Amino acid sequence: MGHKKSSGIIQLRKGYDMDVALFSYRKENTPVHRAPALLKLAVLCIISAATFATPFPWVLLWAVPPVLSYLTARIPFSRLKKLAFVPVIGIMVTLFRLISGPDQLQSGLLYTLRFAITALSAMVMFETTSPIQLQYGLETLWKCICR
Repeated sequence: MGHKKSSGIIQLRKGYDMDVALFSYRKENTPVHRAPALLKLAVLCIISAATFATPFPWVLLWAVPPVLSYLTARIPFSRLKKLAFVPVIGIMVTLFRLISGPDQLQSGLLYTLRFAITALSAMVMFETTSPIQLQYGLETLWKCICR
């Protein structure tokens, strides 16, 4: 089956498009989509840092904002397939940790949980923020820093 690649989308002969981008913007009219890009970027940074700094079981609380944002943004559940790399990387990290001792299993699983929360947060951020919005937000931030 032949295909033609153009601008991040593979177009199959029968007219079906298969999105190949990991986190690609999806235009919608939801509160999450309308939120300023810098706010979403700041929340992503805070959740990412806090997730890796918080011990178990409190780390589970940091999963609440990205899950609620995901649902509020009406991102299709089919997009979760793009996060399939998270358990693969988590298993690899866990196996490498197990080399140093069997007591590292919990540490490896906790890393996987933290990585999943961070990846979901990033997915929400990039699925709800256009590249232009992100560029404008970063340029605005840069201008403030340079003053």
